[in-house]
Amino acid sequence: MNNEQLAMSNYKIIKNKNICFKYFLFSLIVLLAGFFGCDNAFQAPETEKPAEGKGYLYLVFNDTETGRTIMPPFDKNMFVYKLEFFEEGADIKNDSPVVSLERTEENISDSIILDVGTWDLYVTAFFDEELLNPAAKGNLKGIVIEVGTAIEKSVVLTGL
Repeated sequence: MNNEQLAMSNYKIIKNKNICFKYFLFSLIVLLAGFFGCDNAFQAPETEKPAEGKGYLYLVFNDTETGRTIMPPFDKNMFVYKLEFFEEGADIKNDSPVVSLERTEENISDSIILDVGTWDLYVTAFFDEELLNPAAKGNLKGIVIEVGTAIEKSVVLTGL
């Protein structure tokens, strides 16, 4: 092997070591950023416990049922949702809701804290923030909320 080939061989070895070092350094930086980005990387995050006599409800909105139509499917994020909770079996035409909430795309998946009991939920999706132009409706009856528990329920909306 002549001097020129030996120099070229040494150059390739040094170049490969530099590339390996750069990958190692980058991986180390990413690992450390993830590690120090947590308050305590070895402790599981604490979940907030509801107050005494309360439980959580998480709602999932399924696709709107519109039947056959020439309109494109609705985007769930374009609505403002009005959620009204009544005691089970209440007359929704004459009784006021016990809990009434509005949800948008920013908070649609947030938990809902409810008193322990059995609830009927009525949901109306509106096109506007003033809640004047309804787009779809749905309900879910017999939601059982137990002390300190979190449940997930699904609501199907029917287009108007």
